[in-house]
Amino acid sequence: LDAPAAANIPAYKNQQQALQAANQAMQNRDFETAARIYFDISNKSPSANISGQLANALYLSGKKDWADKAWLESAKLLVKENRMAEAAMLASRLNYYSPAVAHEIRMNLHKLQQTQQKMPPMQPMPKMAPMNSMPPQNMPPMRPMPKMAPMQSMPPQNMP
Repeated sequence: LDAPAAANIPAYKNQQQALQAANQAMQNRDFETAARIYFDISNKSPSANISGQLANALYLSGKKDWADKAWLESAKLLVKENRMAEAAMLASRLNYYSPAVAHEIRMNLHKLQQTQQKMPPMQPMPKMAPMNSMPPQNMPPMRPMPKMAPMQSMPPQNMP
């Protein structure tokens, strides 16, 4: 997600501490502070859940356009994390808050589903016994390669 640099964010020892501070800011209804912290976390370690929390904080702070971008990012990451049902649920929940984003998510999920249905199913790999579990074979050793005379250079031939 691309947004202006977050200002006035204290340094947190780790992501867990930053997440706790963002969640506390949400409980205190300080949505701008929560959005700045979620944005910082999202830049360092992108995840669908953090992008969703960022979108919620942005929406509640009145930044609907930024919230829409964060919700789309969240849906993209849900798909990347193979959490298709949750991406569909996100679209359903967004019907009221952002119908255009909900529609875009549903359309992208539909296209993805169609693409996956067109792909031929993968054939399972045959099961093979590990090499060290195979019984030894009583095979004769290979014969050595025959000795060949060294190659001699040949004069160029005139070709028609």
